[in-house]
Amino acid sequence: MLNLDITLLIIFIMVVVLYLLINKLFCKPLGSIIDAREDKILKDTKKLETLLNEVKVAKDNLQNEIKSAKKESAGVKEDLIKEGEALREELIAKARNEANSQREKVKKDLMEELKNAEKKFKGSIDEFSNMIKEKLI
Repeated sequence: MLNLDITLLIIFIMVVVLYLLINKLFCKPLGSIIDAREDKILKDTKKLETLLNEVKVAKDNLQNEIKSAKKESAGVKEDLIKEGEALREELIAKARNEANSQREKVKKDLMEELKNAEKKFKGSIDEFSNMIKEKLI
């Protein structure tokens, strides 16, 4: 059968002591380093998620601001176009009125010149007719 000897007991004690010594010197410090790294990784992950959420919110805010700025600029553009059209229509109306008044003035001046010329010709015709009458008589 199996012979239990004192050397077996000594080997068993040495193995237990060696196990406790290795555990105390290597495993516990290594375990604490691993735990510290895991904690740091968890903290960094949470911080990263927070930062990503902040970035997303900031991005959404910027997109909303861009949309509102585009709408505002489109409104300003339409207002400026309307103002330009109104100014153009006003300038065209002023130019037409001025052209009509100048045309009326020129027409009036021409009518006066025509009347003066008619009077002059009538006077000349009367003179020529009198002269012709005198020469014939």
